[in-house]
Amino acid sequence: TYRLTSSTASTSSGEVITVFFSMYDFNNIKNSAFAKSFVDTYLAIDSSATTDLSLKRNSLMPITIFNPLQASKYIKDQTPPVVQTVVLDLNSGLLLLSFNEPVNTTTINFSNIIVTLLPGNTMVTLTSGSIASVVSGSAFAVTASLTPQDLLQLKLSTTMVA
Repeated sequence: TYRLTSSTASTSSGEVITVFFSMYDFNNIKNSAFAKSFVDTYLAIDSSATTDLSLKRNSLMPITIFNPLQASKYIKDQTPPVVQTVVLDLNSGLLLLSFNEPVNTTTINFSNIIVTLLPGNTMVTLTSGSIASVVSGSAFAVTASLTPQDLLQLKLSTTMVA
């Protein structure tokens, strides 16, 4: 289960309330093991979540975690992650990649990463590598260890450009 922490709801009164996920809640849900399809997406809601419009302000009938309500519609995430920052450390042989959302580190294919030293100039295609660490446990930032061969190729390329 996951309890929303900083999301907001629409301010209009009515039978439908739209919840706007905060980036924090959104990424925590994406980084979780649930809400991956219609079959594992459920909602529980506390009676204090809202009231009706009567003068008495009747509290919401709760939906407990023991009998949650299944989503009636599920829209799959189709937005690809975006690399936001790249840090290449030729002294340590590490490549830091930061993303706008959590990524599955087991799907990183190093041979699809090309390091260009100047746009249109020397390019080095990585042959392989390994995940050295996942920064802050969220897979927003990943540190990869370069192979000795790739590191040497990059070092040789930078001396040719300088």
